Amino acid sequence: MILERPYAMPYAYLVTAEVRRKRSIARRSFAMTGHVEAMVKEVSASDAPVVLSWNVNDRSSQMRHEVRFFDGSFYVPAMAMHDVFPVKYVNEIFGKKDLPSAPGVRSSMHAKLTNLSKARFDTPGSQDESIALQRVLREGFFIPAVLDSDVERVVESSEEDRRAAAAKLLEDVLVVRRDLWIRVSEPRFLLRRPEPTGDGDNYKPSADIYFGPTGAGDPLYPTATRLIGGPLLSKFYSPTDLVAFDDDAASEGVDYDFKNIVVHDPSVFTIDWDLNARARLVDFAVRSLAPEIGNQSASTAIAFLDARDAVIRFHETGERSVIDEAVETHLPMLVASFEGKADTISEVLECLSHFGKPDVPSLPPTKGPGR
Repeated sequence: MILERPYAMPYAYLVTAEVRRKRSIARRSFAMTGHVEAMVKEVSASDAPVVLSWNVNDRSSQMRHEVRFFDGSFYVPAMAMHDVFPVKYVNEIFGKKDLPSAPGVRSSMHAKLTNLSKARFDTPGSQDESIALQRVLREGFFIPAVLDSDVERVVESSEEDRRAAAAKLLEDVLVVRRDLWIRVSEPRFLLRRPEPTGDGDNYKPSADIYFGPTGAGDPLYPTATRLIGGPLLSKFYSPTDLVAFDDDAASEGVDYDFKNIVVHDPSVFTIDWDLNARARLVDFAVRSLAPEIGNQSASTAIAFLDARDAVIRFHETGERSVIDEAVETHLPMLVASFEGKADTISEVLECLSHFGKPDVPSLPPTKGPGR
């Protein structure tokens, strides 16, 4: 049975305003709060079946992690969600009673709700906003430091973004058997190769289950300066491709800590990760080589523009043919004549060889991918 019930999510935002004092007007920044309301679906376990499950470090079935599938989307337990990686050890559940059913209703999960809301911000949050949001969730109300009647003029406000984040959170919520679940992107396995840290050392290779972005220029997780990069640095695998993932992780010397993986319904995992890798390679090459394109020949610049346009068209249309053409034609022409950026050229060439382009010219191997 599928029901819909009303819920409310408060939000806190930062205001910079000209505030009236007794004898003057001064500019101040302070936190304010508001709320959004929406209908949230409540479903049975059979309506949202488990499609992927695993244990961490061979622990008991009580520590079993699950991903459910409902109405074309994937969901994980709210308490198991942190940034774009699942929390390793989860013993708590997030009962639906801790999602406010109306404005002013208190929640014992104020810290978790604050983090889930912050994960949906488009601009960085402030400590004042976090304090205000946790307070209104914990106590049911928040008294701002400045009264509306004292505000002469609002100079700047983060309200629009924070309200949108709260609304997005309610859109992403699903109640399954009275427990709160959060929508995520299609789960995949991530194998991250060693990469330079910037101080002469390397980040170690790693492997994990991942729900984050997949673009070459996207951050690995929301607050990271490290980017996803090209397919040589970050490789994604469908849960249905566990054997290849396991073999590649072993070749990198990575012993990942999620075990006993079960794919309960392979049909729901539909993303083409080979196509993602091809598109990401073209995007990575364009982003990395762009600063030096003004120093190249006319034919090299034309190949670069063709590759850049292919990325744009692919993001607009999703057509594989434009990426295949870029990989088969534009990138080989670009790297064959590009002067400089030897590490990037070598990385692109290695990736092209994996995609069946062994005829492109080769360069000596680099110290590590992602540069």
